[in-house]
Amino acid sequence: MFSIKRTILLAMITVAFIVNGRQAAAQQSAADSLEKLQRLIAPAADESQWMQVPWMPSSDIYAARKKAAAEGKPILLWYMAGEPLGTC
Repeated sequence: MFSIKRTILLAMITVAFIVNGRQAAAQQSAADSLEKLQRLIAPAADESQWMQVPWMPSSDIYAARKKAAAEGKPILLWYMAGEPLGTC
């Protein structure tokens, strides 16, 4: 009787170690996949050039027009009503 209980206990401990090892491997795999996905979707240095544009506030259109005329560049006026992603 004692031998059967010990065998069952050892079997349960073995199963617990196997399950724990698989969970750790799955978590590591998920972490690796997340890092790979982040590298894939992160913008490259040359993909964020719009952030280098010297944007001017729309509250001072006259200053933007004056600067554009001095530099010989056009003005991009972006006007919209509401939220860029729409309303819910």
